[in-house]
Amino acid sequence: MTQEEKEKTLHDTILNDLDHTFEDEALKKKIDRLISSGSAYLEDKFGRAIDFLEDKIALDLLISYCRYGRSNAIEQFEHDFKSNLTAFALRGAMLTAKEEKEAQEGAQNEA
Repeated sequence: MTQEEKEKTLHDTILNDLDHTFEDEALKKKIDRLISSGSAYLEDKFGRAIDFLEDKIALDLLISYCRYGRSNAIEQFEHDFKSNLTAFALRGAMLTAKEEKEAQEGAQNEA
């Protein structure tokens, strides 16, 4: 799947979960902006790039972020999802640490 196809699929998935089934260009632009800012926010918390179509926890958080944004309540998102975001950030840190350790061990084995 190309990057463009992934972005369209992600966009369509989020619009569907937000029950957006009618044509409204202004709302679509807002959702596009929310997807972009929400992706950046969650990737910052996770510590790396995320494939939102593969990582269901990340997708659920992004959908919730967009839901809050659609309601003009982004500032409430972090408060309401604090424990989820903490667990998400820890998972990202553990994954990074694991990969760094494996890379280090692989380099030592080659030496």
